[in-house]
Amino acid sequence: MEKLEDWMFPYQLLDWAKANLNIMKLDSDMTDEEISRAMRWIGASSLDTIYVDGEKPHLGRIGINNILFVTLMEFPNFYVKYELAQWN
Repeated sequence: MEKLEDWMFPYQLLDWAKANLNIMKLDSDMTDEEISRAMRWIGASSLDTIYVDGEKPHLGRIGINNILFVTLMEFPNFYVKYELAQWN
């Protein structure tokens, strides 16, 4: 059985991204651009992301799932506004 301390919560991933991007705002005060930057950073930091030519990240399934899940949990209005759900 896995222990709770082996997991990161969505808000912890977001705080990690904000710290690395030097975004010093409350989550509720973040602009859409800042949210986008933070989510891209989370995806780029995921374990299945591959960097082409050392620069351009190609996100894998885990990175995309991390982006969508953290966005949904922490910024549901952003998630709805940009229609990030897949309805099929």
